[in-house]
Amino acid sequence: MLFSKTGSVYGMEDMAIPGIGFTYENWQPAYMKETLHTLDAPLVRPVEEVIIPGNNRVRMLTFLQPLPVGGSHSPGVVIILVKGDTILHMMGSVSVHYLGDFFILDEQGQLLVASNGSLVRSSDDLASLVDRMERENSGDLTSVIHQIKGTTYIVSYAVSDKNGWQYVSRCRWCCEISCYPTR
Repeated sequence: MLFSKTGSVYGMEDMAIPGIGFTYENWQPAYMKETLHTLDAPLVRPVEEVIIPGNNRVRMLTFLQPLPVGGSHSPGVVIILVKGDTILHMMGSVSVHYLGDFFILDEQGQLLVASNGSLVRSSDDLASLVDRMERENSGDLTSVIHQIKGTTYIVSYAVSDKNGWQYVSRCRWCCEISCYPTR
């Protein structure tokens, strides 16, 4: 979708009409309008509920790119919406043997995508673990064995050298099931 201040492609008023535009439960039209008018650098909004044309609710990750790139007060913004399920599917397809949870955080540590959102909401322990792994990370993939609420997990952490996103995965440690393929 291409948003344009002049409304020549997809107007602001269209964005605010549920069922016609893409309306966000947590991004009111007035704030959306302000963001789109003042955006001067790429922005990523975490996965959130979006009402898409046809009045269906879908959890989406939103990428915003001002046009022209690098300009201030740009006349337009490219908005790319990616279904949260698509990202979960991509991450799950990395290994057919992987059975754990994973989380993607941006370069500031804001959660963008979680395969287990209830775990994030119910535990500060995971956030402190990610903090610790970030401080100890040497730039390569880091893995530790960690206890969260009495359960032992293998936790892996990596940072993208392209965008600074942090990739965290955790798998329950047990004798019968291995999260990673063995050879």
